[in-house]
Parts: sequence; C-alpha cells; structure tokens
Amino acid sequence: MKMRVLQIGYIKQEFGERPIETVTTKHIADFINAYVDNGKSSMAVNLRSVLSDVFREAIADGLISTNPVEATRTPSPKVKRERLDYAAFCKIYEAAGQQQHWVQLSLALALITGQRRDDVRQLKRSDVHDGKLWIVQSKTKMQIAISLSLRLEIMNTTVGEIIEKCLNNSKSEYLISSSNKSSGREPGALNADSLTKAFVKALKATDLIYEISPPSFHEIRSLASRLYEAEYGKEFAQKLLGHKSMKMTNVYLDSRKNEWVEI
Repeated sequence: MKMRVLQIGYIKQEFGERPIETVTTKHIADFINAYVDNGKSSMAVNLRSVLSDVFREAIADGLISTNPVEATRTPSPKVKRERLDYAAFCKIYEAAGQQQHWVQLSLALALITGQRRDDVRQLKRSDVHDGKLWIVQSKTKMQIAISLSLRLEIMNTTVGEIIEKCLNNSKSEYLISSSNKSSGREPGALNADSLTKAFVKALKATDLIYEISPPSFHEIRSLASRLYEAEYGKEFAQKLLGHKSMKMTNVYLDSRKNEWVEI
C-alpha cells in the first residue's frame, strides 16, 4: 500500500496538470525510461502497470479511445536485492518485538556472528563451550570458533551476551527455538522458512520502502561483514564469515577440514 501511494505520487507529479486526452505514448515512454536510465527498472515496470490501469479505466469511462501505454516497451528489470544498513536493521529488529521472542534473538544472533540463516537456526547449546561458539558451516564445512567475548561496538554487546539471552529463552537444545506447540509440535529447531517469514513480517511492519527488491534475512550476513570490516578490518570480517581469500594467510587458505579457524 505504501509503495502504491508512492507510485501514484510520482505519476501525479509528472502528469497531474496535463489533460488525460493529451498524454501520448512519447510522454509515457520518456517518463518510464527516465527510471530505467537511473537504474530503477523495477519501479519503471510498476509505474507502467499503474499507468496502463489508469488509461484503461479512462477508456471505460469514455474519456479516451486508446491506451498510450500499450505501445511502450515493458522494461526488463535486473533482479537484485537492496542492501540492508544498520539503521534499517534496528527498525526491523524493533518491529520483530511484536512477534515471538525467538525472532529478535535470531536477528541479533545472525548479526553478531555473521553466519548464514541455516547455520544460525541449527546452533546448539553443545556448540558453546571453552569460551567459544563452535560452528561447522553447513554450506562450506568451514569450522569456525568464535570467542564469546567478541564485541561489535555498534551493537554494544558481545557474542556471549546474545547467546546467554538465547539460552535463557530456549527450551530445547537449540539456541533459537520456538515454544509454540501448535499441531503437536515440540520445541526445537526452526525451519529456514520460519526465519525468512518472520523477517519479512517484521520488515513490512516498519516504514521502510524499497524500490527494487527488499532485503532478505540473508542480507544480515552482508551487513555483519561490513560492520565487522569497519571495526576490525577486512581480513577479520572474511575470517569470521568463513570466506577464503587470496588476502588471507597461507595457513587460512590451505586449512584442512579438521582445522578450526579461531576468532
């Protein structure tokens, strides 16, 4: 609804003072192409659709006889997700407070650890020992041990403090779990789709507007990378996320499957 109001505002600004019968295909094409040229192809597609509906209704009311939008080309948007910045994350996190407590905890744990959605949801109590959080990444099989004292200043908290909140909230062996027993479900690990849907629900509850494609839960990992890079440097961020890089040490590049990268 918020996006549609925004789209109508753009159209009104461009055509509001022009009699509808005087609007030509050239006017429509120039308007749409301006958005395409600015890298806003998805918005151009949506605006074209709204304009087409407007002129279709005008034809039905007998105001005009042809739809000038039909002859224009439909833009082909390049699908890409917009970046999630920390201010937006905070809004989403706050909105997530209206859902079950595990939702906020999953967001915080994903950001403080920089791990993928599947790894976040599968972390167990037994993965926390000897002052570290021990993770075997499901996608790459990289083995990472993150110090519980690792602090992300912008969050004003540590890995250990977030994990403690998770442990206090969870009634299962998993750090992130739901206590909802609907349909006979026992408390336990959440499926990946549950985290995604909870994130989307929280995002929609904010006043954030994205013109291209809204960020997903996965974008928290990208945000974590940028935040840790800003505070600790690029190599630290790459190491935390489990990415191999030519800028890493030879030991890190050649790490065997039974070696743990300790952070």
